[in-house]
Amino acid sequence: MIISMKSNLPISPDVLWNHLKSPLTFQKVASPLMGFKPLGGDRLPEQWSTRAYPLRMDLFKLIPLGSHTISFLSIDDRSRVLSTDESGTIIKTWRHTMAVHAGSSGTTAVFQDELHFSNGLLTWPTYIGVYLFFVYRHARMRQLIRSGRLN
Repeated sequence: MIISMKSNLPISPDVLWNHLKSPLTFQKVASPLMGFKPLGGDRLPEQWSTRAYPLRMDLFKLIPLGSHTISFLSIDDRSRVLSTDESGTIIKTWRHTMAVHAGSSGTTAVFQDELHFSNGLLTWPTYIGVYLFFVYRHARMRQLIRSGRLN
């Protein structure tokens, strides 16, 4: 199954790209709907690197949803494209690509999010939840930018 979403955002492409490489931004954009914490008591780095990060996933930071491992396959600063291979308790196969491009004015960013996932017999029900989560993430990112908490 594929979900693809694109948003024009009122932020510099370089600034948005730097935020996308940050675990703190990942947590801000998912919050308060979803919470992610490193398993084993480790701390997340200031910036992602090409390695695996085992996380605990919670709904509203209260209801445990199991584990979710994000393995960063590439973080390409030149093309501003980041790709991951993810899996966990809820979703078995999750290939995620995020890209940032300059908007038509040059001062705005186009954020493109594409997900290829498979979840066996639960793929269709999972699609609905993941799609709604993507809509939430894009709206949350826009809200954080407009409020100055992501600039």
